[in-house]
Amino acid sequence: MKVYIASSFKLKEKVVAVEKALEALGYTVLCKWWTGLDYIAGEGRTLNEKSDVVSNEEFYSSPGCATAFKRDYAAVKDADFFVLVAGETPRPFNGANIELGIAIGDNKPCFSVGKLDNSALYYPVTKCSDIPDLLTKIPQFNSEKIEK
Repeated sequence: MKVYIASSFKLKEKVVAVEKALEALGYTVLCKWWTGLDYIAGEGRTLNEKSDVVSNEEFYSSPGCATAFKRDYAAVKDADFFVLVAGETPRPFNGANIELGIAIGDNKPCFSVGKLDNSALYYPVTKCSDIPDLLTKIPQFNSEKIEK
């Protein structure tokens, strides 16, 4: 089964831990976006965070931005299930929430690891306290659809 993992670059260490745990069980992790943003920065620049981009205009007009969107969107659509990696304290997400909305709209099983803000829009997400909890809950949903 294929999975898309969404989060923030600030949580890269936890994302990698989730990636390794899922791959150890035979799941295929699609689109490992946390490996860097070089494709958005352009030649001669290496980025570790979106904040390294000089301006919003530079970021959104770079050729790699459209490529990254298309790649991430296609991976969310292709995934059998979705995992949102959150931190130990609730925090707002940007792109990860958009990806989660796409997955929910496609009626994919969606899971979170960590703490989410209180929001009714997270209702269909199966909340997991940690990685072992996630690994016990995923098999229950193997190919089930989320009830809307």
